[in-house]
Amino acid sequence: MMLGRFTYSQEYIEHDYKEIAFPSNADGTPRMDPQCLHIWPRRWFMMMGLANQDGGFTGTLFMPHAATKDSPGFDTVQGESEVRKFFTQHFADALPLVPDLVEQYLRNPQSNLVIVRCAPWNHGGKVALIGDAAHAIIPFYGEGMNAGFEDCRVLNDLLNTHGDANWDEVLPLYAASRKPNGDAIAALSQRNFIEMRDLVADPTFILRKKIEGRLQQRHPDKWLPLYSQVKFSDIAYSEAWNEGLRHDRIMEQVLAMPGIEEKWESEEVEGMALGLLAI
Repeated sequence: MMLGRFTYSQEYIEHDYKEIAFPSNADGTPRMDPQCLHIWPRRWFMMMGLANQDGGFTGTLFMPHAATKDSPGFDTVQGESEVRKFFTQHFADALPLVPDLVEQYLRNPQSNLVIVRCAPWNHGGKVALIGDAAHAIIPFYGEGMNAGFEDCRVLNDLLNTHGDANWDEVLPLYAASRKPNGDAIAALSQRNFIEMRDLVADPTFILRKKIEGRLQQRHPDKWLPLYSQVKFSDIAYSEAWNEGLRHDRIMEQVLAMPGIEEKWESEEVEGMALGLLAI
């Protein structure tokens, strides 16, 4: 390998984030359903809440670093009156849940979101990158730590196969195996961010999810939605990404069927989806 041939990019996405702590009730019980991921989608920005063991929630506001023609930004939502106006307009139902929401917003730090891509991940058999050093991603699939652990598993499996002393063979194989998957989970995370902040409020997207859920229930051996592939299977991220793109093409044709809103549970729709899947 030639020295110095290292490609590296660090991409800051348009959005930053602030955390807002949602407290529990006085008796420690949660104020929202702890079995759910709570999302307030606002197309160009969003807030989400993740349950904690103490009955509270970790809330996170994701919003553009700088305001655009479509969205407010952290640079404009500043000062007590503007912050209160912003939450009253866009997240009115959250205000009663978090009495000090405005104070938290003004006090808590604003942080960036970044994606790291690089190549190669190894220098011969001497050194290799692993985890976030090779593929830092934005957090919208909750897979950053899992991707790092998977790097470790793949590396360990290769050492078991080729021998603990055979680094010259193992590290190039590790890098060749994991690089496509690091790129794929970065793309998947960006895709899921768009779904969470925008598409979950879109009637067509919701209908698609209903159709996919029915297909999965009736044909679990044939149709596994993209989210389930990533979160609940050992399917490689790169394979899930490609299969997700294939599902997009199929569902685009299914959703274009005349009267799909009324007949989405029909055998006709099921047959078309499965027929396209078999091509």
